[in-house]
Amino acid sequence: MSEQPQQKPEPEPMDIEPPKNNNSSDQNSTPEVPLVVTPPVPAVNHSTPPSMTANIITGIYKTLIVGCGRSYCDNCYCFSNPGRKRFVLAPGEAAVMAVTLLRLRQEVQCNDMPYSKNDLVVEFLDIDRFELLVQEYQKTNSLTSLIRIIGLVFGSPESLSISFLKHPKAISTDGTDTGLDITAVRKFYSIMNELPENLQNVLSTALYRLIEGLKFEVISMSKASLRKFIIMLEHPKLLDEKYYPRFTGQLYTAIVSLPPSSQQFLKENYVFRLDHSKIVELHHVFQNYIVIRLLESSTNLIINEDTGITSATKLLAWVWEINKSLGLLPLTHFYNEMVNERIDLRIDFSNWIKPTRSSKFTFCHYPFILNPEIKSKILNIEAYLSKKQKTQEAIQMLHQGVLNIPYVIITVRRDHLIEDSINMVHVLSCCYENSFTTELIERFLSFLSDINSILILQDFCHHSE
Repeated sequence: MSEQPQQKPEPEPMDIEPPKNNNSSDQNSTPEVPLVVTPPVPAVNHSTPPSMTANIITGIYKTLIVGCGRSYCDNCYCFSNPGRKRFVLAPGEAAVMAVTLLRLRQEVQCNDMPYSKNDLVVEFLDIDRFELLVQEYQKTNSLTSLIRIIGLVFGSPESLSISFLKHPKAISTDGTDTGLDITAVRKFYSIMNELPENLQNVLSTALYRLIEGLKFEVISMSKASLRKFIIMLEHPKLLDEKYYPRFTGQLYTAIVSLPPSSQQFLKENYVFRLDHSKIVELHHVFQNYIVIRLLESSTNLIINEDTGITSATKLLAWVWEINKSLGLLPLTHFYNEMVNERIDLRIDFSNWIKPTRSSKFTFCHYPFILNPEIKSKILNIEAYLSKKQKTQEAIQMLHQGVLNIPYVIITVRRDHLIEDSINMVHVLSCCYENSFTTELIERFLSFLSDINSILILQDFCHHSE
């Protein structure tokens, strides 16, 4: 049941020292008319007037201690956020934090909003609340409360985004923190693993509902919107039969569909900051998802068009990037032999060499997943097509009267056939460098007739063996 929205008290500014906070045990109620401490205005050397800076700090302070007045707010600093209400700040603490958070004012400060009957009222979950419900189940042997809260929270993007939050004082102020307590998330999954199977089914069903709903969600670029993706990525059973067919691939697709700035933030401030063991585990999950997907698919599957496989490959590139600097895994561990067996080089190379507006996926953009044999074949295809294109261009220029013969003609002496051939090829390769792919035609001055030409060509081949 949702509680009636609380009427937000409007504090009166006071220029006195705040009294000590004697009681902060009530975690779910708004503090009694807090004293608003006029925080010290930091010395600034920019164009913002001191009076405006003071107003901003006051606004941040009100966000921390009173909230914005909405019944739902996903700002991890705002007291109106249901998941943050249990963390009550003393006025003095809030005043100090308001100054510290000045540089993050755009994402910290909430504008006051009058209460509306249409405001969203949602559930949330934190690790303390979850552990209390588990204790209740152990005493009563009833899963009713747990089933209800897990179904509501993990089935709703709004609820999951305000769950498992850090204490405001524990959130990093460098702009790289989403406010999510990842340690609490991992503890939740660990406890869940010991609970009955029917509760596990409730969790999986709720996540199916959530991931399906994300297809129709308006994409947000806020850090708060990334919390639910981190919580889902932290799930230890993404390759389990409950999740792999209906959930995991869709999760990967949803992540790579985020705005580029959100993907960059998630990569740098979540993946790159994982413990080494977690990075290795993430590599394992991405690689094995691709393998399982290919094993269970028909041989007619065009892997470039499978969104689960292509999304997992894009996320695997994040692990490849951090592994280059950390050296946790050998480079050969990134080869995926199932991909190398099933890849259609004609399709993949065509997507690479002829990009379109639709930006069709190509493994050539993710070469770490391809073994040396496949890479060699791709280079041979490229060399062949490049030679063919240059030959056609040269023939066209020849027809237009431009003296550009589409072959390289070298002159060698019969009695120095091998030596002259090698020397001339070396000279030409130095002159043409990487573009030296034109067909070589040997012309021997020592023969005049076609019969002699054939004999000498046979002689050349014999000596070249």
